[in-house]
Amino acid sequence: MKILDKYLLQTFVSTLLFTLFAFICIFVIVDLVDRLREFLNHEVPRSIILNYYLFYVPYIITLILPITILLSALLSVGKLARFNEVTAMKSAGLSIKRILLPLFLFGFLLSIFMIYFGERVVPFTNQRMFNIERENLGKHTHLEMRRNNIYFRDPKFQHWIFINHYDPRLHKANRVSIQEINNNRLLSRIDAQQMIWKDSSWVFINGTERKLVAKNEFDYEKFDSLRYSQISFLPEDFAKVQKKHEEMTYAELKKFIEEVAQNGGEPQTWLVDLYLKISFPFANFIILLFGAPLAANKNRSGKALGFGISLFVAFFFFGFVKTGQTLGHNGVLPPLIAAWLGNFVFLVAGSIILVKVK
Repeated sequence: MKILDKYLLQTFVSTLLFTLFAFICIFVIVDLVDRLREFLNHEVPRSIILNYYLFYVPYIITLILPITILLSALLSVGKLARFNEVTAMKSAGLSIKRILLPLFLFGFLLSIFMIYFGERVVPFTNQRMFNIERENLGKHTHLEMRRNNIYFRDPKFQHWIFINHYDPRLHKANRVSIQEINNNRLLSRIDAQQMIWKDSSWVFINGTERKLVAKNEFDYEKFDSLRYSQISFLPEDFAKVQKKHEEMTYAELKKFIEEVAQNGGEPQTWLVDLYLKISFPFANFIILLFGAPLAANKNRSGKALGFGISLFVAFFFFGFVKTGQTLGHNGVLPPLIAAWLGNFVFLVAGSIILVKVK
């Protein structure tokens, strides 16, 4: 590695570490101020609060790293441009692409590392963080329940249960399907418009029941109301049935999606979240590809302007990511396209800037 490459990397990395630390502090302080009343109302000990934010930091890093990389690129490369160091490099015969090459390589390797970090560290710390919420802040109540696309296996009766929407206040589920499967063979299936907790048991409303009576032959029966006792879950258990996708590794989420698909469920929502586990870490490289050439222009290298550009770009980038995620969850876009929408838009924009930069 040339001395020039080391110098550029040292300037960028030192700025990145300082910026990342500052953003983490700001994020934690803002969140603590927002939650302070809640912590006090539940009399949460200070040691528990400290542990909560220690477990929160890895997830914060994954969220804010793209914007800190962008700001660091604008500040570090902008400083070189402001003091004519970039001009001197060009005078030595280096193109802007060659000058920024070590930053691009660093951004790519950092994206690979963040995939590993998001697979090995973040799910574990998120589980600990969410457990603190559930145990100390009452987050197991209906306000924090997963209400849509619930899917799980009843450990007592070995049934697969699918629920499109669950209302914890009314103890009512809509669009329910219960399947009994043995050796990949469907033995019985109940589909109902509603499932209601009534008189200490679950009651299905307006549905159909199928039972295997012979090889590939099913007995079919409609019903207006059917009381069903072969579900071991109580209404309050639905608060802890489904892990959040932030608590699952890529392998766990992929296995979960395969089970949903094999048993007739719709995995669209989880597929988007699965692809985001890969696409979002690569945003670090793409944002760097977009921001570094911008900062190489001396006319756009001021600190205040760099910070303003960072906020402006971050607003649009996260807007594209959230829009793609929402469109994917609603089935408007295929999951893969939805997860990579923001990256694709900024990859194209960054490539154009890199080609046209003077």
